[in-house]
Amino acid sequence: MIKNFITRVASVLARTQMAGPTLSSAVDVCRRAAAHGWKITLGLWERPFDTPALVAFQYARALDALASVNADCRLSIKLTALQHSSTLLSDVVWRAKAFDVPLHIDAQHPESAPYAFALLEFGLQRYRNIGYTLPARWQRSIADAEKILDMQIPVRIVKGQWHDPSGPSSDVRRRYLDLVGMFAGSKNYVSIATHDWKLAREAVRKLAEQGTPCEIEQLAGLPWLNTRAEDVEKISRRLFIPYGHPSMPYNFSISFVREHPKILWWALRDSLLTFNEKIYRLGPAPLASTPPPSSGTRSYIAAQ
Repeated sequence: MIKNFITRVASVLARTQMAGPTLSSAVDVCRRAAAHGWKITLGLWERPFDTPALVAFQYARALDALASVNADCRLSIKLTALQHSSTLLSDVVWRAKAFDVPLHIDAQHPESAPYAFALLEFGLQRYRNIGYTLPARWQRSIADAEKILDMQIPVRIVKGQWHDPSGPSSDVRRRYLDLVGMFAGSKNYVSIATHDWKLAREAVRKLAEQGTPCEIEQLAGLPWLNTRAEDVEKISRRLFIPYGHPSMPYNFSISFVREHPKILWWALRDSLLTFNEKIYRLGPAPLASTPPPSSGTRSYIAAQ
């Protein structure tokens, strides 16, 4: 009964954390956030019955729209939604290159990781401005991190939603910091994506001490973390702005609620606010002390 209750509550609350079901509503939120100086990741949550071709078309529309937003924007894509089609990915990559909008490959379940990484290499042959997500829960992430270090591409480090069936996910915070440590001192641009504020502070400290370009990235619909400390207050900040139609809530899975009951309370408290009201409440983005090195105004790849 408790599981069913959490699932139903999560389904309702997940929709309050989204910019809306349509691209136009999401772009409106992006423009409002950009006006306050926030960097942006736009993410589509497709419906379970959407075909890969339809998802690719939606990605193309999103890239077109982001090109008109005067801000540091990138598009998060899910290769599982494209059924790992190299043809569809090629179309999306071509569109991103044409509009000079960075792409970021988001993490899905561990079984899809080998196909996703192969497609990452395929995409990089056509467009260098592509980043990749590493979940700390997955056993293979350490080996993937070594490859990404060689590629010198952006990386987004998350705890990860899906547990890895190949091994236990013990001490996820330690594994998270181990991954962060691998990138400390590298040229890779690192996004610290977590609502665990103690973990975020420790992670950015590791990176800042070694001069590694980095940012903190968090879900736009949740309250911003209290990271006002001398060592992190000038780190760049990015909002992940989701839109579309979540079925099983990504940000409110059962395991997520168990690990982060405080976030469920935040969501309940803020459920009466509109998404635009939440963006307005965030106010101006903290100013980064130094901009990340890049090859262009939209690029978030470290200069090589």
